[in-house]
Amino acid sequence: MEVRKLSGLTKFFWGFGQIGEGVKNAAFNSFLLFYYNQILGVSATLTSIALGVAVLFDAISDPVAGSISDRFDSRWGRRHPFLVVSAIPLAATLILLFMPPANMPEMFYFGWVMFFAIAVRTCLTLYHIPHLALGAEMARDYNERSGLFSIGLLFSALGGYGFYFAIITLVFPSRPELPHGMYYVEGYSQMAIAAGTIARTRTPGCSRTATAPRSCRARSRAT
Repeated sequence: MEVRKLSGLTKFFWGFGQIGEGVKNAAFNSFLLFYYNQILGVSATLTSIALGVAVLFDAISDPVAGSISDRFDSRWGRRHPFLVVSAIPLAATLILLFMPPANMPEMFYFGWVMFFAIAVRTCLTLYHIPHLALGAEMARDYNERSGLFSIGLLFSALGGYGFYFAIITLVFPSRPELPHGMYYVEGYSQMAIAAGTIARTRTPGCSRTATAPRSCRARSRAT
């Protein structure tokens, strides 16, 4: 049986869809804890608890999202609607995570970071899990699947490290009046808007170019 080969363009755009995950990881790993602890004054303990709860929630939402996507059926397939619909909520929740109301008590910010960290992770799950499943369905050969996912990991890494470098260089540079650039309060809203915009715009090209084999789509209708 002839193995279905993917074009270079298809591989590129599927991998391009991983940029959003890299940008989200950069925002969470490099800026989120510092922002809530050093800028808003939330204790590191409370912030860590909030982020830990979000990770635990993520462990539940991942298999649930996969199960729903496997059973979903539409004229656009079982994966593509999730790729498109999740984009705007992901961007909105990521922006709101770094733009809480000012002059609120510590416990308010604790609830805010917990709620929106869970929301961001859930929205990303609704994109990321169907996106990975789509990649597995697109490449039916082991070697091609390994190559496709390697491209995805490359785009994720480039997106994350590139975003971090750009934000540190352009938004949080050292200033004469502020040697530690990450204390520039207004920069966090700018960073969040940039992250949300990237998370929103990485979807269309991926969803239009990446398509699962017809056999997979037919099988989804039969189950």
